[in-house]
Amino acid sequence: MAVKCPPDRLLFPCKCHHNEHIICTESMTYSLMHVFRAIGQSMYQSMNIHYHLSSSSSSSIDKTSDHQPPIPLFNELILSNSYWNELDDNLFQYVRFQRIIMIDMKSLIRIHSNAFNGTNNDVQYLEIKGENKLGQKYINQLFDALSSLQMAREMRLELNQLDMIPSYAFRDIQMNYPSSSSSSFDQQNMVENWNIMNRRRIRLERLHIISKSLTQISSYAFYELNTLRSIRIHSKHNDGLQRISAHAFDLAQPLSHPLTIDLRKNQLKLSSFELDAFQQVNRPVHLDLSENNLTSIPQTIFERFLNTDVKNTIRIGETNPLRCDDCYLYWLLKDRQIYSSQIHDAICQSINANLWRLDESTFRPCSQDEHYQPQLIFRNSAHSIHQQLSSSTMTNTKQPNRHHHYYHLTFLFSSFIMILLI
Repeated sequence: MAVKCPPDRLLFPCKCHHNEHIICTESMTYSLMHVFRAIGQSMYQSMNIHYHLSSSSSSSIDKTSDHQPPIPLFNELILSNSYWNELDDNLFQYVRFQRIIMIDMKSLIRIHSNAFNGTNNDVQYLEIKGENKLGQKYINQLFDALSSLQMAREMRLELNQLDMIPSYAFRDIQMNYPSSSSSSFDQQNMVENWNIMNRRRIRLERLHIISKSLTQISSYAFYELNTLRSIRIHSKHNDGLQRISAHAFDLAQPLSHPLTIDLRKNQLKLSSFELDAFQQVNRPVHLDLSENNLTSIPQTIFERFLNTDVKNTIRIGETNPLRCDDCYLYWLLKDRQIYSSQIHDAICQSINANLWRLDESTFRPCSQDEHYQPQLIFRNSAHSIHQQLSSSTMTNTKQPNRHHHYYHLTFLFSSFIMILLI
């Protein structure tokens, strides 16, 4: 049965468009629960009448069963309110949505763990953007609420006060077996097996988290998000993302589909990474580290990551201040045939050239002396890059004289031909 917009008086001050979208952007100081309850009760009555009329021709067996019409399902809910400071438990028990978008909820500090009860099987897209206070307090409740949206495919979350993504932030929600007075061993086994089979697996594929306060990603933060295909973390903190903990991006199940981890524009430094931050992602990974403050590509952090899967790649980009005149990149150059297909856009800042253009032979003393400073030479070249640059400059300054001699010789040759003809 198609859902139709309820009367305006029930929605006020919210609005309904095209029988699909409910928009609540006007100022209202009372709970959204009142609006949803009025919508639900009104539509429940009309749907209940329609249901009983349509089922009047069904069998007597069907008539005796206890049927209830479904809770109305809309395509989208848009919320924008400066007064609401929390979303209560069971807020959506009277009405359901496939997409929920919250914009500039400036006072919103708390989303209760069970706020999405009633529609958590319906929401496929959640977006929170603009000003809010989420992440300042009640962090566990916030992530419990997000984890309850097990059918969501994409979340874009601007959590301005979130300073740390906690360990196991996203968790499978378990449906508890009904309590029983029996304490027998068989009953306990039944409960355990039922709970295991009825864990609600999160199916999130795309996750984008932005925060003005974010400084840390904790270990196993996304461990149970096994269906992820893309994750973008962006810190707008003055000092950027300061710590990516060991096993921060570990995922529980090995899968074959690739995962993009986008960490652009986070002011990342070499000290930002703990060992094994990307070690057990358990699938091919495209890691984007461009537009940060990386001066090198440390072997201690990235060698195991690259060797774990030949499909793992790292994009460095032009804007990192990458230094190539020391020994820290020798581990890559000496195994160029292995890593050149995995490290992309690694531009040496001092010479504005790709790392893979360098001749590794001048780096060989690094194996004996890690403080050695190699001379930078392009492959298949007998001169250092700085000599080539100097030579190129001198050649350019002499270029006009060569053109002058060329035109002079051409004139003399033409004159000689004319004399012969005469």
